[in-house]
Amino acid sequence: MAFLKKQFEILSNFKPISYKLVSQYINEYADTYRNSISYIKNRRITSHLTNQIDLDSVMNSLKKCDNLNEILDNYEQGLSNKERSILVGLLGQLKTKDNDNFGRDLLIEIFSKIKDFNEEITLKKIDTLKYLKPISCKSLGKCTVCKECSIVSPIELIEGVKFEKLPDYHIQNIDEYVFDKIKNHYISIL
Repeated sequence: MAFLKKQFEILSNFKPISYKLVSQYINEYADTYRNSISYIKNRRITSHLTNQIDLDSVMNSLKKCDNLNEILDNYEQGLSNKERSILVGLLGQLKTKDNDNFGRDLLIEIFSKIKDFNEEITLKKIDTLKYLKPISCKSLGKCTVCKECSIVSPIELIEGVKFEKLPDYHIQNIDEYVFDKIKNHYISIL
């Protein structure tokens, strides 16, 4: 009985928390969440680069972004997993007319210059992350280049890259049998 009395006493003394008190924490969390890493899912690289492009020209283009310049300035000393993911997202889907794996080849060339490079592990990790999309400027934090022009991602700094919005997904024509099968499955799981 003493336990129940103690619980009743605790509940009786409970004071609800006002929104005013919590709002500062909500805003702080929202800012933190907003600045977390964000890859652009509704756009894709729709161009092929010229065959004459090389690692140095790609690196020089990306270094125009203040945030990427910090990452790429001394990358040979080592990169964090987050920095590697950013690079895989940015470069992984680049293609030339003659080489559909140009982005992957660039990444291997970059990572091979880092101390303790292991090609087998690197290839496995690149293959795991190959569907990452380029990171947004908003996620990286606006830099002087972003403020001067209206780019969405630093990938657009590379000459010849077209980074276009994906069309909204919709089904124009669906077979009635397939539609009924999808509908019945959906109803069965509800």
